[in-house]
Parts: sequence; C-alpha cells; structure tokens
Amino acid sequence: MGFPINGSPFDLSPFYKFVVNNLGDPFCGSAYGLNTLVFEKEVIKFFANLYHLEMKDAWGYVTSGGSEGNLKGLYLARQQYNKGVAHFSDRSHYSVFNAAELINLPFKVIKSNPDHSINIEDLKRKIDFGKPIILSLNVGTTMKGAIDDIGRIIQMVGNRPMYCHVDAALSGLILPFINGPKIDFKMPICSMSVSGHKMLGCSIPCGVFLCRKDCLKDAGEPIEYINSSNNTIFGSRSGLAPLAMWCGIKRYGKAGLKRLANNCMEKANYIRKRLGDTVSLSPSCNTVVFPCPSSKLINKYHLSVQNGFAHIIVMPHLKKKDLDGFISDMKMEGF
Repeated sequence: MGFPINGSPFDLSPFYKFVVNNLGDPFCGSAYGLNTLVFEKEVIKFFANLYHLEMKDAWGYVTSGGSEGNLKGLYLARQQYNKGVAHFSDRSHYSVFNAAELINLPFKVIKSNPDHSINIEDLKRKIDFGKPIILSLNVGTTMKGAIDDIGRIIQMVGNRPMYCHVDAALSGLILPFINGPKIDFKMPICSMSVSGHKMLGCSIPCGVFLCRKDCLKDAGEPIEYINSSNNTIFGSRSGLAPLAMWCGIKRYGKAGLKRLANNCMEKANYIRKRLGDTVSLSPSCNTVVFPCPSSKLINKYHLSVQNGFAHIIVMPHLKKKDLDGFISDMKMEGF
C-alpha cells in the first residue's frame, strides 16, 4: 500500500521470447528491426494529446521510469542554458538531486511548505534573475503528493530566459482526470516526466518523457552504427516497456483512466473519513499520510516512512476489503 503501483498488470509473456530493443530515437527508427518504435510513437502521441501539445511540436520517448525522465529534462535544460542554475524544492524526488549532480548542473534547494509544495517566497529570495532560470517543479511530491503552484511561479519569472521541467511521475495520469489544477503545455513548460508502472499497471518499471521539439535544437547527433540519433539517454532501451504502456492506454483509454483516477480519490477520501484527524489528505492527491504505526503494520502493508510519518498511496488494485482491513489494524493501534 505504501508504493504507487497498479497491482493489476497485464500479461506480456508472449513477447518475452523476443529480444525487443528500441535503439535510439523513436522518431528516427534504427538499424535493428525487432523493435516497438511504432507503439512508442503512439504512446508519445497519447501523452502529447493529453497535455495539449501538438504532435508537430512534440518529441519524447519511453524511459526506464520517472527518474530517467527527470535526468533528461535537466540535461536538456543545461544544453539550452549552460550558465543556468536549477531550482527545486527540498521535497523533490531524490532523482532530481542525483540528475543535477550527475550532469554537474548548479542548483539551489528551495524550502517547502508544510504540505510539501515549494515555498514561493523562498524561491523568490534565492533566484538570481540575472541568469537563465531552470526549474524542476512537482506534480505530486513523493511523500505527501503536493502540487507546486506552477502557474504562479511562471508568472513570477515573467519573460526571463527559463526552462521549466515538471516531475509528474504519479499524478501525471491522475490530475488531468479529476477536479484539480490544470497543468499542460498551454503553459510555458518545456518538458515532463510521467511513470508508466503506476496508474497504467505496466509490469515493467517505465515512464514517458515528453518535451517541446525545439528543446532538442542542440542535441541529437546521428549515430551511423545504429542508423539513429543520440537523443535518448541510453542506447539500448526496452522494447517491452513501450508495448506495456501502449497496452495500458488501449486497455483503459481516457475514459477508463478517468474512472480509475476518480475511484482512487474516492477510496482515499474513504480512509480519511474513517480514520478522521489522525490522517491527512491533500487536495488532488491519492496519498494518505499519518504518524508512523508499529513496525508490524509497516511491514505488513509495505508502507513508506519518512521523518516519523508514513503513507499509503491508494491505487486501482486496492479493494474496499483491503482498505477496511488496514483501517481495522490502524484502529487496533489507537489511530
């Protein structure tokens, strides 16, 4: 219960007997014919449409997960603004810190609010408005599921040189389908990372990186050996991961994903009502936070813990009986 996975995956085993390798850029093809690049481009098209980015202006690929997407986003930001400084909150996913250090990108850590969203006043104090501004903002923080106020931050930056990456690993397939803040490429964001093994129920850890095509202007040298370009972080990439994401999209569609997202929110609210003030639930979030229970319950439910608190992330595979069992155990411990 403590980790964001849809525990109802579909069967990809018929494809395990093939060595499916998506070498290079999905939009360039490659010399290796046993691939799923056609499916990968369909996945990119789905996310571009979902986030209101015209396909003629879009580029992306299926990654190994949200962490790779964050690395790619910050790498493109540094390519575009080599004198830029990155800014992200102290509640950003650890992959954001890792990515900045890996590519030697200067960064400033911004304080967060009690709900774990970025503190805009601290951001304003720490930004050097005389340099290009690189932002990595959160749509669903790891522990509390907080959403940064991206619109207000972009308004604060104004027309200054800026690269804005959005880490939407979990909430990227929830927020478009519920009554919450609207975040898409109608705003001047540059790139986005979303996970595939969470809401879609892929049995392989994976994700999608989506960006504006003009962010690639300084990247993508041709690689003759594979007859593709080096736009992706890795060379050999799983061909099963795009197939898994494509299957998830075809299984649910937008209507099905909307049902899943709203059902998760309903179940999260059910827990909050049953356990009362001992738990917290941020708006537009399926993450229920509470003081750490016993190690017995932490182990039983595979809870994530941090700084004396634990959470469960209410995902599609959890049934009402699962929630009732959890609530009963919590009440036995005095919650």
